[in-house]
Amino acid sequence: MVFSFQCPLCEGGLEADASLSGSQAKCPQCGHLVAIPASQVGEGATLAGFRLERLLGKGGMGQVYLARQSSVNREVAVKVLPPNFAADEHAVQRFLHEGELAARLDHSNIATVYEAGEDDGNYYLAMAYVEGESLDLRLKRDGALPETEALAIVRDVAVALAYAWDEFQLLHRDIKPANIMVDRRQRIFLMDLGLAKSLGEDHGMTLSGAILGTPQYMSPEQAQGQSDLGVASDVYSLGATLYHLATGAPPFAGDSVLKVLHQHVHAPLPAPRERNPDLSEGCARLIERMLAKKPEDRYGDWRALVADLAAVQGHELPTDTVSGAHHRGGVANPSDMAHQAQEALARQRHKPDHHAPNSARHPSRPLYRSPLVLGIGAASLALLLVLGIAVGRARKGTGKPKATTVATKTATTPQAGTGRKEGDESGAEPPAKAPEVAATAVRAKAPEPGPEAVPDPVPETATAKAPNPVSVAANSNVREALSRISLPHSGDWALGFDGKGGGVVVPGLDWDFSVPLTVEAVFMALGSEPAFIAGRGGTAGVWLGTRDGMVVAYRRGEAGTVVSAQARLVERRAMHAAAVWDGTELRLYINGYLVAKGGAPHAWPDSGHKEFLVGALGDVRLAGTVETVRVSKVACYTEDFELDQALPLKPDADTLCLLDFEEGKGDVAKDASGHGHDGRIADAAWRKMWPSAMAEGELREVEANLRKANPTAADLLLKVVSVPSGVNLDLGGIATLHDLSPLAGLPIVGLDVTRTSVSDLSPLRGMRIGWLGVDRWGDYTPIGDGIEDLSPLKGMPLVFLTLYGHHRVKDLLPLQGCPLRTLYVGSNAASDLSPLAGMPLEILRLAGDAIRDLSPIQNAPLRVLLL
Repeated sequence: MVFSFQCPLCEGGLEADASLSGSQAKCPQCGHLVAIPASQVGEGATLAGFRLERLLGKGGMGQVYLARQSSVNREVAVKVLPPNFAADEHAVQRFLHEGELAARLDHSNIATVYEAGEDDGNYYLAMAYVEGESLDLRLKRDGALPETEALAIVRDVAVALAYAWDEFQLLHRDIKPANIMVDRRQRIFLMDLGLAKSLGEDHGMTLSGAILGTPQYMSPEQAQGQSDLGVASDVYSLGATLYHLATGAPPFAGDSVLKVLHQHVHAPLPAPRERNPDLSEGCARLIERMLAKKPEDRYGDWRALVADLAAVQGHELPTDTVSGAHHRGGVANPSDMAHQAQEALARQRHKPDHHAPNSARHPSRPLYRSPLVLGIGAASLALLLVLGIAVGRARKGTGKPKATTVATKTATTPQAGTGRKEGDESGAEPPAKAPEVAATAVRAKAPEPGPEAVPDPVPETATAKAPNPVSVAANSNVREALSRISLPHSGDWALGFDGKGGGVVVPGLDWDFSVPLTVEAVFMALGSEPAFIAGRGGTAGVWLGTRDGMVVAYRRGEAGTVVSAQARLVERRAMHAAAVWDGTELRLYINGYLVAKGGAPHAWPDSGHKEFLVGALGDVRLAGTVETVRVSKVACYTEDFELDQALPLKPDADTLCLLDFEEGKGDVAKDASGHGHDGRIADAAWRKMWPSAMAEGELREVEANLRKANPTAADLLLKVVSVPSGVNLDLGGIATLHDLSPLAGLPIVGLDVTRTSVSDLSPLRGMRIGWLGVDRWGDYTPIGDGIEDLSPLKGMPLVFLTLYGHHRVKDLLPLQGCPLRTLYVGSNAASDLSPLAGMPLEILRLAGDAIRDLSPIQNAPLRVLLL
């Protein structure tokens, strides 16, 4: 695997093979000796010949990227599977076997699978990229579909499932609106056979007792963890999907996963025509039969279902209906959750393990890594839910696996008119002081395709990145600009944007582009994806945005070409950026320093938007916050300036508009300049801002001390969010971070050290931390030796704790008395949950072979319990 990273000195984009992680190499652009970080799968990495370009989505079954297959230069969708697949030999065998079968499927309503394989311990599935929209997004936007359209879609899916069953005895096991795509030509594609099961093969290849699927569409037998599933199970899931399409809501809902599953098993089906009185009698009867509680009362043959779908489409009744009598039963309440899970654990322990490996076992890798994914899994993501099962067994690898492809579909161009575009677990640490390797071992990152890539000669020893059309200021300026950790307090409120909704529109704000202009903003971006911060697009527009991990200033000329200047973006840090147009030159200032000047004009699509916008320009939207935006009719900055004197931004005689977002409520942002250019707010949330509890000088000292204590963490950047009682520190993802001693005694109330090598929490002893993330897992590999002693956490006012993957933890007693509401504490050796008794736990994620008794949590007000 080849992955991307940056030179910390010249900020040039570099690439290296994963096998070089932990070693050092010279940057071919500036000659600086660079520590090659731990490899991570993500945007910019090349996995088995597929360059991952953009994250399309993620869930319990892994992450899906838009990628380019370099061998045939085509767009594909690549699913990278989560860590448990690399750890569990039987899960790997099942996946590779089903990938081979899926690659043999050839049907107009099934997204083509090209290849399944493994590279550097990362398992992936490459499939056709269907450019269109999933039905779940359509439902969220438009609600229920017309009956005729819903029936037509479900009939296409049923025909595809009939083909998969007839040819290869394949079940899907996770049918839902999110797995059905409609392309731009309105053709239907069934996605994601990752949960399929070949019933013609050894049943031991399926995780015994696992509940696989999505709760709102899961059959009763799936909900009960049965392994002997048949066509009727997929029929039920397809029926639940049809119910949702036809009525606008899934058949059952609840505030916990177990409540939803309980209703699938016991609760009577809400009458479809009560939800949608316009449904025909035939459609209602069809849905009721598909959603019968007993498998034998449903369709057991796809052809029969397809025939009845056609009949109902022709305004006839289905050939065979059920009486409508259903099993009745109460809905589970939260107090039942521990009891039900306990029974599931007991069932799993008494199942014979016919395929247990002989080598030493340890807890499986987590199926969930991100707290966000865990918190919203049942509500909005297509997750693999593992409920009521003991932890899967995994076998330690004995060496680094080689890149292998196990299933391949002939790499031919898709048929014209189809509309398709389609780990090492040895625990070895990287050497603390690796020998220098040749300069050719690391290469400069190749230019991204697009209007800013300019051809450049290629040296013999390295592939240099083609320069963007910018003239970058001295490296010292860039380093100083990016060294700023916190900004002066600009006000008590800011606008928060989620990257999905709208933004702020300022009508009537126009200017004469023959004179100088400055557009500046104080903002914070949560990620590196393309985002619009503030400005005006269209002809003669000036705006600020982010792209490919850079802050970019743009200016469009009357001829339609664009001049841009860019500098590195630091995610999750507040930054001041100013785009200054002096009539002839575009300059970009970051945190008071000139960091780039515009270069030669280049082509750029015209968005057509003529209004001044904040947070969103068409589909290019910011995920983050904006504190202040100011537009001035002069070139405000001609040289470096003192940021502490410039902030907070104030109106003056040259100000055209100043949005300081100090309203704190409502949907109007007042223009503080007095010119009446108020902004209309849509789909943004007010965020309370607090002055920092630590001065900039203190924060820089802490950052310097952390770098000194962790000399291999070359990319360490302290990211701070101020809160009323202290500060939240984000150090997550710095794989070589191991020493937290510089943090001792600081006013930290939230700390993220997930995906680091931290194994000693003693520097945190006695601190008043309420939010702590110390998950050990990186994207697809465990990091460091893990934590063993939790005693430093004793007495902390913790309400949120993620402690996943620390297999040496044996005792949870130090957590006793903590007011925890959310706890992820799987993959460890702890067997006694009694320290959790009495906690106000609402979300709990457990996994461990040693756990036998869940009674200590039986009275917890749990909403989500994941095992």
